[in-house]
Parts: sequence; structure tokens; C-alpha cells
Amino acid sequence: MARKIAQDPTSLPLRLAQNLPKASNFYLTYFILQGTASAAKNVLNYWDLLEYLGYDTLFDKTPRAKYSRYTHMKGIRWGSVYPKFANMAIIGMYLPSWTIH
Repeated sequence: MARKIAQDPTSLPLRLAQNLPKASNFYLTYFILQGTASAAKNVLNYWDLLEYLGYDTLFDKTPRAKYSRYTHMKGIRWGSVYPKFANMAIIGMYLPSWTIH
């Protein structure tokens, strides 16, 4: 493919015009999929329900321990959240420049 472009460099804009819309559709679909999947994961957060139902009977023996568990806020797992949104931000910055031309 590189030889074809080197032999006929004027065909490069046509190739880009044909292939970049496919790439932009892929990334727009990726955004939609990530948004719906993360929303569904947050709504169907089954692990917190199991923790609420099971931990107090298994681990918390005193009322103070139960109260501490119910009032303690959980942290965000940045290692699993940050890369997704960083990837979407980078694609979002470059995607409009792909689709304008």
C-alpha cells in the first residue's frame, strides 16, 4: 500500500476521504457503547447490593461496625475509570478534524 501511495501521491486525498468516515463511525459507536455500558453498570451495581446484604451478617459483629460500613463512602477506582475517559477525550479532540475535510 505504501508503494501505491508513493507511486501515485495524488490518490491519497481520495483514500483518506473513503476511509476516514469509516473510522469516525467506529469511534462514534465506541462513545455510544461506552456511555450505555457504563450507565448500565452503575444502575445494575450488584456487588454493592451483595455487600449490603452479606457483609453485615458475616463480618460486622457490633452496631458500631455496621454503622461505620453504612456511612463510609467508597472511593473511585481511577485505574479503571481514567483510561476510558482519557481515550474518549483524545479521540474527541481529533475526531472533528477528521470529519471536517
